[in-house]
Amino acid sequence: MNSEVDRISCRERGYIEFWNRDPNLILHQTDDAVPHIDVYRFPPTAGSERDYYVYLSGGMSDAVQPLTETYDESFQRTEISLFSQRPLMTDSGKTDFLGWICGWLAHYPFEQKTYFAAGQTFDWGSPLVEGSNMHGFYFAHLPWHDEAKLCALSGSARSIIHLIPLSKAELDFAKAHGKEKLLTILERFGVTPLFDLERPSSL
Repeated sequence: MNSEVDRISCRERGYIEFWNRDPNLILHQTDDAVPHIDVYRFPPTAGSERDYYVYLSGGMSDAVQPLTETYDESFQRTEISLFSQRPLMTDSGKTDFLGWICGWLAHYPFEQKTYFAAGQTFDWGSPLVEGSNMHGFYFAHLPWHDEAKLCALSGSARSIIHLIPLSKAELDFAKAHGKEKLLTILERFGVTPLFDLERPSSL
């Protein structure tokens, strides 16, 4: 069997074992971009402590991120996650917008010859959706779950970058004052690791 097929199959089994449920959507990459990255959406589990959808890229960690060759593997090989209370479809109703964001960001470092790491922020350049205060992201570590275990089950990941939306004011504050002060404000404001495009800005 093809080694890439084996790797993808192993990763999918690992993801299913970790989340203890099957994905109800897999956004398969349709072009030849390298690395090959799919996005998995796992539905909420009835009666679970935290009832949310899980989005997780699969394949980003198969390649070393640009400019990280001398860094620790946790910087080199990562995947992207986000948690949401519900899917968000595009206007056409044919594409899961949150899954698309997850996949787009997973490809970005390889297309732009850069890298992502926990603790960074990313400015989208405009509101993520019309009418939202959210303008970009804070890259956190995987919250609420055992990141090391998920990485081990993925087969290649050594870290998980978790997306938390930020407003333009929050992004600017982080740039001016640093991430620690921003995190203090977000915690005081009650911002959770859920991907909430409707929350007001904390600043």
